[in-house]
Amino acid sequence: MNSNNRFQEVAKKISVVLLNGVLLVAMPACASVNLGRDSMPTMVEVTIFPQEPRQTMEGFGASSRVWDDPHVSNAGSTSVPAAAQENVLTLLYTDLGLTRMRPVLDGGVEPINDNVDPAAFDWTKFHFEWKRTDAHISLVEQARAKGMTTFFVSPVTLEAWMTEDNPDEYVEWALAIMLRWRDRGVELPYFSIINEPGYKRSGIWSAEWMRTVVKRLGARMRQEGFRTMLVIPDDLNPAEAYKRASVVLRDSKARRYVGALAYHLYDTKETELAHDLAHMRNLAAEYGIPIWMTEFSVPNDMTFSGAMEWMKIIHKLVATYDVSAVDYMWGFFGAWERNHTILSIEFLDGKYVQHHVGPLYYLTGQFSKFVRPGQVRVETHSSSQDLLVTAYKSGAQSVIVAINAGQEDRRVNVTVTDAVAPLHFSAIRTTVREFWSELEPIASDTSTFNVALPAQSVTTYRGGSIDSAGTLSGVGIKKSAQ
Repeated sequence: MNSNNRFQEVAKKISVVLLNGVLLVAMPACASVNLGRDSMPTMVEVTIFPQEPRQTMEGFGASSRVWDDPHVSNAGSTSVPAAAQENVLTLLYTDLGLTRMRPVLDGGVEPINDNVDPAAFDWTKFHFEWKRTDAHISLVEQARAKGMTTFFVSPVTLEAWMTEDNPDEYVEWALAIMLRWRDRGVELPYFSIINEPGYKRSGIWSAEWMRTVVKRLGARMRQEGFRTMLVIPDDLNPAEAYKRASVVLRDSKARRYVGALAYHLYDTKETELAHDLAHMRNLAAEYGIPIWMTEFSVPNDMTFSGAMEWMKIIHKLVATYDVSAVDYMWGFFGAWERNHTILSIEFLDGKYVQHHVGPLYYLTGQFSKFVRPGQVRVETHSSSQDLLVTAYKSGAQSVIVAINAGQEDRRVNVTVTDAVAPLHFSAIRTTVREFWSELEPIASDTSTFNVALPAQSVTTYRGGSIDSAGTLSGVGIKKSAQ
């Protein structure tokens, strides 16, 4: 968790429609985008290729700290009533459709080395209470009841006494945390070795050290009966991630325990970012391991234009760099960091006052409510570089996500290859003036149809072929209270 350097990139605008059960999302661009008068034609041609699959999606989420962590309120103590906790988690995991949580684990689990034998636990020297482990387990259980399905611990730092000289001590420490979770009734599906090993505040942990601990921790996990997979390297940026992940994956004994390749988007040069992201994409493809972007946020994300920057980042990661899961910096947070959170909690002297959501919440929902884990992204083409398009498919249902990042309304002609007509789609839109607005459904007797996409808007279409009974399951939208 470090200071937020802006993820710079040239944003493309996308417009898209849904066919053959394809879900469509159209997104508005931020006001700062400068488009020339002739930069986009009056009619944009978009083609969806359902028979050309890409990566399988694994959901959207955010990092988390526990309810009474002083960091959350920036006070000596923090309190959030049980009813407010339930409302916050409902907003995030039920209404918004997030499915992922990344609990941030502070140090202090083993403040001094328990003994000189890393194969023998002295449990009196381990401290799992509160935010060191136990409160995270409770929060995960709360969130699972609201629809969260994927979670993985990410240690912010290791213990001060730990060094690379004895990797088995790290292995003992990590295994102790996993055992605590299991003893409390929750087995971790994933475990991140350490948050940002390439960041100086984390101590700079080498690729060779990581390769060693992945092999040794993985072996001990299996001896203990864990099915847990490891997330590596959960690093500062894709360049640092590649340095470590490539070394780990070249070792076949280490590779068998790796469940995901993860990076953040901090401290990276715009001129080098595309190259670094492509390296990670290619590395993942070589070994058949999914890519996760596990932490980032955008400046001014409480504004609509700021939130639109996040939409363009999601598109770029998913459409160009085959990222399967995207996590925002915080799901909920308070006065310590007013921005960089999907849901904001207000405190007075550490006591909960109220919570609210803004444009970032609703724009994120244009993806997270509809692009669900297990859906497969399919190939899309757009005749305009200012219309960004992603499409997803699951059985007879499909999803298309389109962003109109321009300053003018656009009409889009959408063709879905191999579509079976007639087709019917529900439509949901978010603009600066409307959040999750249900539009008139779209019907087409052919595999091509035309839609209007307002400037600075995100629209989601979901549907498919109408069956012999003339029915099609629609999309239900529950408007979240601010």
